[in-house]
Amino acid sequence: TGSCSANVGGLDITFHGDVIDSILNLFKSAISDYVKGQINGILCNEIKDLVNSQANALLKQIPTSVEITDGFNIDYSLTNNPTVSSSAAAVGMLGEVWYTGHHADPAIPAAQPMAAISNTNGKMFCAELEAESVIGSAGYAAQVSGIMHLTVNGAILSAAGLSTSYLNCSCPGTGQCIGGFIPQIANSTCTNGIVSIELVSSMAPTAHVNSTGAFLSFAGTMDFKGNNPGQSPTELFTVAVTLSAVIPADLHFSGWKISGSVHVTRAGLTVQSSAIGNVDQAGLEQLWQIVLLAVVEGELNSVTNAGIALPAIPDFTVVSPVLSFGDRSLLVCFDGKYTGPLIQQYNLKA
Repeated sequence: TGSCSANVGGLDITFHGDVIDSILNLFKSAISDYVKGQINGILCNEIKDLVNSQANALLKQIPTSVEITDGFNIDYSLTNNPTVSSSAAAVGMLGEVWYTGHHADPAIPAAQPMAAISNTNGKMFCAELEAESVIGSAGYAAQVSGIMHLTVNGAILSAAGLSTSYLNCSCPGTGQCIGGFIPQIANSTCTNGIVSIELVSSMAPTAHVNSTGAFLSFAGTMDFKGNNPGQSPTELFTVAVTLSAVIPADLHFSGWKISGSVHVTRAGLTVQSSAIGNVDQAGLEQLWQIVLLAVVEGELNSVTNAGIALPAIPDFTVVSPVLSFGDRSLLVCFDGKYTGPLIQQYNLKA
């Protein structure tokens, strides 16, 4: 439902000819007002017909499912009818991330109803997503896909710009290795080998979103194993891990993808079990700060930097898009230029 008002700013009518035309000229102001009123009604009817016949067809061309990466997709189905004001058009979108074979899983966090968009940031078009369910569904998809499992080895450290020697079981004279941070490792059977660390998520990450950013929570375990040359790996100890992280509100566009950064703000490390006696807690914290924090942040940022693609709008060029977080929401607003067949069909100006 909606309303239409049109206004013909000026209309000059002059009658030429005999006496009756001179008489009609006396009343041309009233006649002009009447004609303008009729034209206004015709304009609104034509505009409504154009919108009803063409806009829905245009909306149907916008893809509702976009592939993020292999096996991961995002559902951009509309959650309400588009609303149009004198200054902007706005719509709610689902933004549910799903992994192949798990599109209908009941455990996927459901989007909650959102308040009407009140601030369009001065743009012509806005799309609003319930950001907590977007992030929650992405976390669930990652969990069921099996990618929430990271083996920290020499290749991972090199990719993070760190020395592979940090994984040495012992480092006499320098102390800059895992055996130096945690002496119990150097004193164990792992003396001349290296340590491998398996990080495994135990639950799908959750999120809370407000105007300053998205605040994430993770939980899992770190399993430490000693690897001496020519021997089978030996269990050293297992640590329960809880992480808090934030995606700041300074999101940006990379093409037509939403990108951002992740910062880990807190890590809780608790030794669950140990085969090498009491694990030095201070050394464990030091290992996290010097080595593991950079690795974990790097892995998280590889995802957020890659970005999430928004649905392409046929024959539409997006101009000056802006992003903003709100209470549980992510708002995407933009101007644009339509260059489709309606331009030629109705002789419109692009």
